[in-house]
This record gives sequence, C-alpha cells and structure tokens, in this order.
Amino acid sequence: SRLAWAYARAKVRETTVLRLLAQQAISQMQAFQPHDLADLAWALAGLALDEAATFTAVAEQSSLKLHAFRPEEVSNLCWAMAKVGLQDKQCCAMVVRQVLLSGLADYKPVELANLAVAFAKLDNALIL
Repeated sequence: SRLAWAYARAKVRETTVLRLLAQQAISQMQAFQPHDLADLAWALAGLALDEAATFTAVAEQSSLKLHAFRPEEVSNLCWAMAKVGLQDKQCCAMVVRQVLLSGLADYKPVELANLAVAFAKLDNALIL
C-alpha cells in the first residue's frame, strides 16, 4: 500500500506496476492495518485506476477493522469509495456507525469535508 501511495502522491500513473500491486494486495489484505487499507484505496482512486476486485476486498476488510480506523483513515476510505463509485452497503453502514460513535470532534475540517463529499456522491439508501 505504501508503494501505491507513493506513486499516487507523486502523480505517477504507472498502470502496469499499480495493477500488479493491487492484485497482489488482495491476497495479503487480511494482514493490512487500517492505514494500509485507506492508503491503498486513496492511491488507486486518486490515480483513477479501476480495480474493482481490489476495492471490494478493501471494503470487506475495512468493514471488519473499521473500529480501529482513525478519522483521517475513515475520511480517505470514504473519499476513495465515492471517487470510484463503490456502493458497498455494509461498508457504508459501518462507516456511518464509526463516525457517529467516535464523534465529529476528532475530525479535522478537511476530513469532514471529504466525508461530506463522499456521502453526497453515494446513494442515500446506503447511508441512511
């Protein structure tokens, strides 16, 4: 996830390498920490790489580990899901629950803005 993040941060869209990284990540994703999941999703979405299987795996693993996500990670994950149009009902419900449980006071303005944009892009039925 760190290598994908570095490519995205530098705006290097080396699709062959990134697609291989995304495919490899699926087999190792159970070991990913919350920051790894959020970073990978953010990187792939930021570079507009359509890796549906990877995003589905990220959503599944994130749903299981969302209680351990920090506000920045929740925000980046939601932004990435919305950017690629991933409509995962379970993950969206877990995100809303996590945000409500943790409270908005821990979120920076940019993180709240990312959440607002993400929720605006997602189907309302997924988050209500």
